[in-house]
Amino acid sequence: IREMEREFVGAIFQLGNRLREGRPAEDAIKYVADNIKGRIGKLFDKAYCNMMVGRMGLESAFFDIDDGALRGIESKIIKDTLKKVIEACEKGPEIAGTVVLRIAEHLRRIDKIEWEMRKKISDIISPMRMIMLWVGPLVAGIIVSLEKVINRENIVIEHGGFGGILGIQDAEIRSFSMPILAFIIGVYLVMMVIIFSLYISRIRYGNDRTMTEYNLGIDVMFSFIFYLVVLGISNMIIEIFII
Repeated sequence: IREMEREFVGAIFQLGNRLREGRPAEDAIKYVADNIKGRIGKLFDKAYCNMMVGRMGLESAFFDIDDGALRGIESKIIKDTLKKVIEACEKGPEIAGTVVLRIAEHLRRIDKIEWEMRKKISDIISPMRMIMLWVGPLVAGIIVSLEKVINRENIVIEHGGFGGILGIQDAEIRSFSMPILAFIIGVYLVMMVIIFSLYISRIRYGNDRTMTEYNLGIDVMFSFIFYLVVLGISNMIIEIFII
């Protein structure tokens, strides 16, 4: 979606220039479709076909529910911008061209600001991703595996000894069973990853729901699989060298 939005800014510049020359919207859209590659080029080509073949109006060519060019496009920026473009075209091509160029310049500045912000916060995001994907699952897996050692030793603090020193009378420490502890820490790990992933995605992608959900799924799956791998390997090491 980010790449589409960057391509879209260039397409809007071309559209605005053609409109400011006094060309009809259909000709301006055709020009953009012929000169822009990728999904944005296909978007404008679809809109032009809707207008020429389907005899749709400008708004329907883009926003028709069944066959509009924007069908399947998730970018809110692209949709909102095209609504403004369509409104401007109702005032004539030259006025529309000026308005569209101003919109394009505004989008270009926003993209530049976002790029500079992402560059500055990369030093914050990198350690957070390291903790979320590597350190957190590693520590969680080792903690659960060490519980196995505690269970085997069956450590009990009774009256006297360390219990007397600490002022604990007739106290007894009983550890969790390993499956229960693994489940509890696994749930905690998943919750931590969800919080971190949503926070990082909000910084990097703003309100882009598609990228947020995609990265959330990847992050949760990777960290949990790594947690299970660490748990299995550390259990094997404990079985061989400690117990």
